[in-house]
Amino acid sequence: MKNIIGIDGGGTKTEFVLCDENGNVLKRALLSSSNPVDIGMDNACNILKTGITELFDGNIIIDGLFAGISGGSVSDNKEIIAAYIKETFPKAHFDNGSDAINVISTGLKEDNGVILIAGTGCCAFARSENRISRVGGWGYLFDGVGGGYDLGSAAISAVLKEYDGVAPKTVLTELLKNEMGIDAPNDISRLYAGGKRFIASFAPLVFKGYKMNDAVSRVIIERTVNHWALIIKKAMEKVRDSKKIALAGSLFKQKDIVLPMLKGKMDSDCEFILSDLPPVYGAVREGFKIAGILPSQVIENNFLRTYGGISLKQKTNSVSEKEYNK
Repeated sequence: MKNIIGIDGGGTKTEFVLCDENGNVLKRALLSSSNPVDIGMDNACNILKTGITELFDGNIIIDGLFAGISGGSVSDNKEIIAAYIKETFPKAHFDNGSDAINVISTGLKEDNGVILIAGTGCCAFARSENRISRVGGWGYLFDGVGGGYDLGSAAISAVLKEYDGVAPKTVLTELLKNEMGIDAPNDISRLYAGGKRFIASFAPLVFKGYKMNDAVSRVIIERTVNHWALIIKKAMEKVRDSKKIALAGSLFKQKDIVLPMLKGKMDSDCEFILSDLPPVYGAVREGFKIAGILPSQVIENNFLRTYGGISLKQKTNSVSEKEYNK
């Protein structure tokens, strides 16, 4: 039996999945962020070692492993992580890189096209043959519009401006207070101390406000979708022979709201792809290719059938289920 491992390391969580050669999920493990930019390289490598070790007993051969890690291709991080995996798991056939590869492989598979990722942050990637180009993705301090952090920040800003009397009233004030326990004018210290993930956790309130016909929430969401359309169009300039646009990230859980808006801003012949598969499946697909196996529809079907039925092994430094589902 061949052993295939996929690793998806994001800014909040790192998921590890072990599959057999038919795509059946055998084990899963979930740990906290492995982004070396955020937590340091030593901690990131320790997360990888812990998670991989959770997946198997004994010194088995890993036929194909792909580790797609947030921050994993910044500067010389790719080379450092590769050297660590090679030393720690000498029987592993592997490759590593950015977590963007995971979502590209999940959404576009081997096709050319564009993928938009909208989670805490936002960026677009264009793939044309073997070339991958990025638009955006410079981090929450510099990207501004497009991700959950910006939505949460915009919601808080709207509430504070209402309090100051310089902007219209918004249902976001009551939503923030009733659902999150935040009275923004009196909880500024708590908001600053919470950090980007805390701020991003308020993003769902903007969609709830939109459903309540709140004009302020509508403006925030329309600004977000306008930004998505802008960076998708810029990315599509790098792809000549495809109109495929794959969408990934937690904000597309609100597809009933944002997808019609986005489609209205794009050419009518664009093909939108929303996959039910998690990003870690893209890492698994890359692992299969490293093992010399072309990922087939049978493998995908087996993965989907077995993925949800395998319980997660979580260590003491693992993320919560709430964070995992973001």
